[in-house]
Amino acid sequence: MGCSISVGGWFSNALARGRQGWIWTLAPHGTADTLLKVSHPNGTTNERTEKSNSMKALNTAFFLLCMVLCGCSTVTNRATTGRDFDETKVSQIKKGATTADGIVALYGEPDRKEIVSTHEVMWHYTYSTEERKTHSAMFSPVVEHVTGYKKNLDILLQDDTVMNFTYVKVPIQSVKESRANLGN
Repeated sequence: MGCSISVGGWFSNALARGRQGWIWTLAPHGTADTLLKVSHPNGTTNERTEKSNSMKALNTAFFLLCMVLCGCSTVTNRATTGRDFDETKVSQIKKGATTADGIVALYGEPDRKEIVSTHEVMWHYTYSTEERKTHSAMFSPVVEHVTGYKKNLDILLQDDTVMNFTYVKVPIQSVKESRANLGN
């Protein structure tokens, strides 16, 4: 069986019937993305597409944008240590009057107990929270911002009565810069 080709319009539009009954259609350029469509009389088709120049340029621009943005990132990590406690209740602690049971009622069991002497025990309540934000970009330094705070409440008990206590809340703030991305 032979092939027949017909040319029409500005662009080529060819039909060819192969030995197996396949029909090959070459679509006109600029009117469709389909470059070659192969159809068989049983209904199966196979298409080969080619994008126009504007689509190629758009895909290339999108690819380059993704490459640049992948080189820029911000990562945020949050971490806490200990069990948070209400520092407004510190004013309720009275030296020589508040008992160990009173402290447990205010704050719960301490994070740590330290035996100082036969009659003295130091209770420690500690909590800290920090947030680390790491910013990096292509060809620029890595910058890490750390913010948060640390709280300590230390209570000295003598024979289950508060003898002394200290409460401290310290803010955590720092900025670190490194040139790890530059290969230096």
